[in-house]
Amino acid sequence: MLVVSDDEGWLSPPVSVALGFGRRWRGLRPLANGRGLVLSGRSVHTVGMREALWLVGLNGDGLVTHVRYVIPKRAVVLAGARFILELPPTWPPPPVGSSLAIQPAISYQVGQKRLRTSRPILESFETTKSIEPPL
Repeated sequence: MLVVSDDEGWLSPPVSVALGFGRRWRGLRPLANGRGLVLSGRSVHTVGMREALWLVGLNGDGLVTHVRYVIPKRAVVLAGARFILELPPTWPPPPVGSSLAIQPAISYQVGQKRLRTSRPILESFETTKSIEPPL
């Protein structure tokens, strides 16, 4: 899992990346359950969803260009977006103009800290930021 953050302290819930057509088509259906999803492209649908979603449109540099609250059974195009971050309805989205970065999520296991890593996914995003776990 990954997280998305900005320089102002906004942090996403755990997110995954939709790498293939099937994962992109499925999205977060039927419920987001506190998770987010990053997709490449500028359009998404909420067919099959039981709850609304926050959609955050990002340009190729990770700059937030759009923020929309979308109810189920809709199709949305965010003109100019290169990526879309889907967030659960209870999670406040980042403000337009924020610069977001994707980074590995930190998980804790039996008193040890372990960093989950993933292959490079969105190379146009900055991935240099790190989160320091509490001791």
